[in-house]
Amino acid sequence: MSERAKGEIEAILRRLYDVSPELDKLAADCERALRLNAEANGDYISSRTVQAFSEMNEAVRKLYSSAQTIVVRFGMTISI
Repeated sequence: MSERAKGEIEAILRRLYDVSPELDKLAADCERALRLNAEANGDYISSRTVQAFSEMNEAVRKLYSSAQTIVVRFGMTISI
């Protein structure tokens, strides 16, 4: 891998690391709202909102999975 590509990937991973606390909070909030909605038999939030929360939660999981794949594949670490 070229040094330029490695630098760009490291910069992306660093940015992900920087925002990860907020992403974790977003994912937890989505999961909590979905759980509360299930406990309320679907009366807590609309079906559209359920879908949006599910998609946001899945997007966070995919983002972390992609980052993990890069770290493993290229043996990279995040320098902070």
